[in-house]
Amino acid sequence: MRFLFSLFLFSAVIFPTVSLAATASVGEPPPQAVASGSLCPSGQSGLCNPLKAHSIKEFLNDILTYVVKIGTVFIILMIVFVGFKFVAAQGNSGELEKVRTMLLWTVVGALVILGAHVISDMITSTIHTISQTQ
Repeated sequence: MRFLFSLFLFSAVIFPTVSLAATASVGEPPPQAVASGSLCPSGQSGLCNPLKAHSIKEFLNDILTYVVKIGTVFIILMIVFVGFKFVAAQGNSGELEKVRTMLLWTVVGALVILGAHVISDMITSTIHTISQTQ
């Protein structure tokens, strides 16, 4: 069982990475840079921001969005796994108690992950309020 889980985890991480990888030759500038004649999209020289985020708040929000997307998939897999464990317990009261605990913590984790944007907004507004009063 552990081998199958490891194989599934490995394939879930590696296969999308390989199949969705961008094809480009080493040393060639990106297509938009060729069109504009510069490596920076706005034509400026020097260091360019490779991210689409223009502030640390946007960057952290992008990371949070990505974590929520990955967490949602993990939550779905955990709910399916807990359902399988309920069926496999076959009425054994000790096993059913363990599975109920697993389900409880899966739901708690789901609420935290899916409520992450709300938590982030609360922290941001609290920091903003504290910084304005000082």
